[in-house]
Amino acid sequence: MPYHGPLKTHEYGQNVMKAEYDQFPIFEANQVLSNRHLNQVFNYLDEQNRLTRSNLIGIGIVCGFELEYTTSPEAVIRLSKGVGITSEGYLISQADDIELSAYRSYTLPNDIEYAPFEGYPLWELFPDGEPNTQALNQPSGFLNDKALLLFLELKKAPLRNCSPNNCDDKGSSVTVTLRRLLIKRTDLADIIAALNGLDAGLSSADLENQLAERFNLPDLRLPNISVPSTSLATSQQVLAAFHAVFSSSGLAAKVGEALSAGYRAFKPLVENDYPNDPFEGFDAKFGFLNSQPDSAEQVLFLPYYYDCFDDLLSAYDEFRWQAAELICLCGPPTELFPRHLMLGLLFPEAVAEPGHYRHRFLPSPAVGACTEQTRTLQQLFARLVEMVERFSNKPPLTNDATQQIKITPSRLGAVALSEKAIPYYYLQNGNPPLYRLWNPVMTRRGRDAQNLGYRAFEYASQAFVLDPLRFDLEPYNFLRIEGHLGKPYQDVLENLLLQKERYRLPIQIMALRTGAFEETGTVDLKEHACYFEDLLTLYRAYKREILCASSKALSALLNKNIGRQALSAESRIARLDRQPGTLGALFAEKYRGRDVCDLVDIGEPPLMNAAIRSVGYLHKFEHLLVEDLAEIDWPSLQQNMEGLKQWTAEIEKQREGDETAGELDWKALSLVLKSMLDQCKLEALELIEEELLRRVREVKKKRFLSHFLQKHPGIRHKAGVPIGGTFVLVYHQTSKSEAKSGVSAVKNVAAAASTVEGMQPSVAHTRAKAAADRLKNNPALADDKDLQWLLETVTGRPFRPETAAPSNWQKLLDAVVGQLPDGSVIADFYLPYLCCSDCAPIQFVLPKSPPTFDIEVGCTNPNHQAEVSVIPLSGKAPYRLQLNDQAYVPLTDKPLILNTGAHRIRIIDADDSESIVRDIVIAEPLRLLEPDYQCPDADAYIVTVRITGGTQPYSVNGELLSEDVFVSPPTASGQMLPVEVVDRNQCSVRTELVFVCEAECDLPCEGLSRRCAYRLWLQAPGPETPYEVVRLSGNLIHFRFNGQNFEIGAEKVFADVTAANLNQSFDNTIGGAIKILNASIEEVLVDEFGEAGRGRLIVSYEPDEKEPFSVLRIEHFVCERFSLEWAMSYGQPAPVFDISVRYSNEPLPNGNAFNGVIIRDRRRNTETRIPAFDCSERNQCVDGEFRRLCDGPDIRPTITFESVGTNLMSFSGGVEGRASPPIIAWIWDFPSARTSESLYAGEKVEVGFESLGPSARLTVITANGCHYVTERTLLLR
Repeated sequence: MPYHGPLKTHEYGQNVMKAEYDQFPIFEANQVLSNRHLNQVFNYLDEQNRLTRSNLIGIGIVCGFELEYTTSPEAVIRLSKGVGITSEGYLISQADDIELSAYRSYTLPNDIEYAPFEGYPLWELFPDGEPNTQALNQPSGFLNDKALLLFLELKKAPLRNCSPNNCDDKGSSVTVTLRRLLIKRTDLADIIAALNGLDAGLSSADLENQLAERFNLPDLRLPNISVPSTSLATSQQVLAAFHAVFSSSGLAAKVGEALSAGYRAFKPLVENDYPNDPFEGFDAKFGFLNSQPDSAEQVLFLPYYYDCFDDLLSAYDEFRWQAAELICLCGPPTELFPRHLMLGLLFPEAVAEPGHYRHRFLPSPAVGACTEQTRTLQQLFARLVEMVERFSNKPPLTNDATQQIKITPSRLGAVALSEKAIPYYYLQNGNPPLYRLWNPVMTRRGRDAQNLGYRAFEYASQAFVLDPLRFDLEPYNFLRIEGHLGKPYQDVLENLLLQKERYRLPIQIMALRTGAFEETGTVDLKEHACYFEDLLTLYRAYKREILCASSKALSALLNKNIGRQALSAESRIARLDRQPGTLGALFAEKYRGRDVCDLVDIGEPPLMNAAIRSVGYLHKFEHLLVEDLAEIDWPSLQQNMEGLKQWTAEIEKQREGDETAGELDWKALSLVLKSMLDQCKLEALELIEEELLRRVREVKKKRFLSHFLQKHPGIRHKAGVPIGGTFVLVYHQTSKSEAKSGVSAVKNVAAAASTVEGMQPSVAHTRAKAAADRLKNNPALADDKDLQWLLETVTGRPFRPETAAPSNWQKLLDAVVGQLPDGSVIADFYLPYLCCSDCAPIQFVLPKSPPTFDIEVGCTNPNHQAEVSVIPLSGKAPYRLQLNDQAYVPLTDKPLILNTGAHRIRIIDADDSESIVRDIVIAEPLRLLEPDYQCPDADAYIVTVRITGGTQPYSVNGELLSEDVFVSPPTASGQMLPVEVVDRNQCSVRTELVFVCEAECDLPCEGLSRRCAYRLWLQAPGPETPYEVVRLSGNLIHFRFNGQNFEIGAEKVFADVTAANLNQSFDNTIGGAIKILNASIEEVLVDEFGEAGRGRLIVSYEPDEKEPFSVLRIEHFVCERFSLEWAMSYGQPAPVFDISVRYSNEPLPNGNAFNGVIIRDRRRNTETRIPAFDCSERNQCVDGEFRRLCDGPDIRPTITFESVGTNLMSFSGGVEGRASPPIIAWIWDFPSARTSESLYAGEKVEVGFESLGPSARLTVITANGCHYVTERTLLLR
């Protein structure tokens, strides 16, 4: 629990541990001392120590003290080592794990009382072998209701009395003993309950209950918006989708309850500023979301209510998880647990809250940084309150209309709300304003006015806050877009596109209208030219072809001499042949701008009537085939084409008639018209018209949200757009041809089906008929998708199923939407990618009768060539072939030889009709790349082979592949595996694979080991510094390997390490001891791990004159941890140093990584850490070759020194140039000198000399294990 101590000065009255001893004596020379003086000094110092622990460090179990009870093979309580501090500041420490297997009754000492335990039965626990004890399982069930305590017993005992002549031993002693006690759970519960009288509420039960309350706060997530991807997607549906997020799950109520629960859980943190729940009015402000809005403002602002709750949930999570485990205590009461610690129940599963019976650590604000964290958490809570209070569904915009729509850089994704921009619907009129609470880090740095947001103009002055788009956007991945709701979408688009261009924003912006698709409205083909360029090209080509053919036909007819006089021509007739007596002259006389249908009977003989009407049909093409697609009168053009066809058929019936008019007869007229129809393909114009109408419809559809949702169902709403995404504005538009509601729009389904049955057969009509058949017996018309498809897709009319009477919410929604101006923006969404292409793919509508052909591609040979056969399928022989836009050549049966790559092939038939261009790719030769072998075990291998070239899909050994990689089944090691790959063109390649698996490397860390040099704890003696004393300070070498403890007999290892042997042969003596140590290590590891323990840790001594000092080398696997520790005394000859030495790569107590030797002077209580250096690594699973890790420029150390006193000198180290990586150790040696300390390390040291040596040697070690040495002669002035 983040207790409220750090938030304010909290007085506990007499409970707070305060100093009872506020004075101590000052001793003077020749002063007569009494026991009172000495006890005052002790009491003062002891109390100050305990005050320091409890008030500046904390109280409770710091680490360890984990207990485990097992009954097999015998009843044992295992208690791990640990450290704790009692509420009176006593340090309770257990250095080693212990097993407790017996107990006996325990009585508290009488002389020094301990009130918390008085009146309760206690039992003390002992290891095996303690006399007068009882086994843990006797009597049966004895431990079932027991808890384990650690009690620091203080027992006072008098010393022997004075003799008549000597009172030196008079006095008493206090023995401090750590007792491991059992107590009944019910008694311990009474002790805990007694603590409730303390006003802090700090008993273990209080703490556990408050922590449970924090961790049990509800986890809430914001549902996605689900806009129906139907053909409607009306404005009502869009707004209802936002409302459904709340109404379907009761989200608003859940959030309100969660915020209030958060207040209760963290009330001690915030009650200073919020004595009452600040979220009591949450339901009044947001409760309507659970049922239905009350006003038009609430309805239209639903998208931003959704965003607000997104913010609230983010702020709620950010606050609660940062505060969950903040536990700090300022001045804890001494009565909590003065000299005991609760370790827990032996059967914790027997109670609901076992944590009540264990003292968790309560840190002091001095070590827990609680004051700063608490201020941050208070600010986060205040931000939550202000967000609720300052949210407005009518946020004011800037006065400048051009600045009302703003784009603000922000962040999207798994980042805290503090890192995001402040939305525009939060007002900045609080005290303090919300921007000061938004980001605790920026507030702490005095940069709160640099929070980005829509309303930055209300508080900021710096340009990069007021106009952030002008500056680097790399830190941001999202752009908030606000201020556009309710505005005309044309104005919004213009504004946003201007900002996009001005700031070069990598986003796409588009606007979509709501409602059902309707055919009304026009499409400017020039505005969407890229959709129609191909059709325009085709149309113009066919126009020229038709006009050319009609011109030839007209010339053939109009030049016929019919023996009549020429009359004056009009309009384009003037360009026709008007020679006297020609048909052209007669047509000019009769036409005079009349329609073809009016030329049925012009008072001439039948042949003349037919000829004049035929010329009229042909002539009209010139008027109807205008230049611009958009200007074509398609119905008139269609009528003229159909009329010409029918008229030609009528003329064909008169072909054998004998009527003539000069050069004209029925047969000649028929041949001219038939030739016209044969030469030009009028059907192509019909296809172009059909395709044009389809594309116009598609362009219209692209304006509708319903169509967009079907293409892009993954839209999201976050009040903006990710950088690199598409921002989608949704605006309201009233449909001009609203369908009548209900199924009554179609009288009955059977009638609709009958209508479909009468249509011309096609794929779509067949599907419509099947859908109608299904609907005949389907009662659920309102939800039937087939009915919707039938009525909307086939009949082209919007369909709205008949629904129940509208609810009040629906009525309100309809009323609000009904008042919206057309074109007003109601919502926005985004896609996380740029969308969409301005143009559809090029789609040429091709004639139905060009020649077609097939292509057979052979297999590519090693020369990267393949045979290609071109086989005509339709058209008129002979054929010619064009390859890669070269000249046409005759097509023969001989195959083409083509190189790898892309090629284009076209053929033309005897009628000069060209085929479409066929693109083919000659693939690279089919081949297999280098196989990759893997051995899941030593008995079988799996081979992976990538296939290139050829044409996918491939099959391997008859099995079809889904990609271009073949992975074999497990195959016996050494067995041959045949592989045959066949591609789609039946090209194949064969090979045989074989692999022999080697035994898998079972070394730890995948075989990677490291070998480093470590400073030897003893250094070779010099003539002036022989060893006089060398002896062990303990009988054991403590060896820990991967957290497991072992003991090695030190006397066995160091039996020959004596002063005499070291002085006589240092290298042989040390080498022998290290060899024994290495063998002992391997022995204990093999005993523990079997053969897997062999070679896991290798210690060696290999003297080398190049080393700066004597070193031993240790090789270990890189993922394993070790520690070797022993103690030894030595003197050369004086002083005598008592040291403990530990070689280890375990983390330090503070958690920092370390690899090296730690030498501790036990008398001076000083510690020196020397990192390992000159490290090399090798992979014992591969080649086993060592690779040095030291990689850096050579540096040159320097030494400066001066005398600072008698036999006292100051030495300073330095380097020439720049050390990279940095230096992490400075080690000083003074050959043949006797110094006052055993070891000197540091960039600057002061050295006291018993006798001065000739030189000083400095070794520096860098962070990457490189070492550099310099030595300087000591010449004193």
